[in-house]
Amino acid sequence: MAPPEIPTSLPSTELIAYSNAHNLIAEAATLCTIPTLTVLLRCYTMILAMVMAIATLICIILQVPLGLGKYTSVIQMDPVKYQHLLKTRYAHQIICNAAVTIVKISVAHFLLRFATMKAYRVIFYCLNSFLLAFMLACTGTLGTFDLLDDAMCTAKWFSKTTFGEFALFNAVINCLIDFLLAILPVPLIWQISLNLRTRISLLVILSLEIFAGATGVFRATVSNTTLQDPRRFVHNKWMMWNHVELNVGIVAGVASCIETIVHTGAKRGTREDCCQIG
Repeated sequence: MAPPEIPTSLPSTELIAYSNAHNLIAEAATLCTIPTLTVLLRCYTMILAMVMAIATLICIILQVPLGLGKYTSVIQMDPVKYQHLLKTRYAHQIICNAAVTIVKISVAHFLLRFATMKAYRVIFYCLNSFLLAFMLACTGTLGTFDLLDDAMCTAKWFSKTTFGEFALFNAVINCLIDFLLAILPVPLIWQISLNLRTRISLLVILSLEIFAGATGVFRATVSNTTLQDPRRFVHNKWMMWNHVELNVGIVAGVASCIETIVHTGAKRGTREDCCQIG
């Protein structure tokens, strides 16, 4: 069903009845299922990130009865539900940002096995510090979602413009790191004593980081407008693209899966060399 026009006055009956929640749940569940199966079948090193990804899916599901999928003007008709929705989204954002960081750290530490590069550690320590600051949107934490008491009066808020700039900076940093994690391994992997097929397989897996970076680009495009968008809860673009980035990153960062390919390729390469020598 196509969404009705953006309301200019009180929400109509059609607008109140409309919800895009079922599409959002289907998209989020599909994205979460793929890396879940990958982790359960091939590795244990990304369990923490996967648990957090499942937690973000649960947060999305919990937001549906609170109004996710509906227009902002409709949701705000019930201030209590709107408050609970913002609380759930706040928890969602903390978990998702932390999980995205864990995935990047996992990939970086995997690459450190091939070449010791201290720059990786510095980058991710800085990213962790930034994410911590970003999660604390205002000095009175309750002010982020508490619409019904004095917290709104005592909390010191960033302006919507400043908050949007923080979100854009966060998305840009994540994009740059994703692209670096996809590009830097190319010369490292090419120097490993592996057959061509295994090298290409490794590069294809790590190139998923490029896709994760691309999702960050899409997320960045909505960072400055999402707070003013009356349909921001209908399509939930910011959080859905963040969910895509997290789950694609988990698939790309399953280190033990990549290790299996490396060991298999090394054994095959050794057998091929022995056959050639014989």
